[in-house]
Amino acid sequence: METQDTLAARFLDWADDNGRRFKWECHSEIVRDYCAGATTRTVIRVSEFVFENSEIYDEITVVNFPDNSEIKFNYKGENE
Repeated sequence: METQDTLAARFLDWADDNGRRFKWECHSEIVRDYCAGATTRTVIRVSEFVFENSEIYDEITVVNFPDNSEIKFNYKGENE
């Protein structure tokens, strides 16, 4: 679990304080505005929906910060 002393721990509060809108903005641009040295990647999760024999796709953004902290969040900016 992250402590408040890491870039990752402070990221979502910073985004909220600065009015960033994860549903409509590019996640990597939000991250870059917070910390230019961070790297981002998108991970696709596939879950089977049992009742209709279909699949649900979900994108998770993973961010690695220069202080070696990491955060994962969904399209709404909710911490994973």
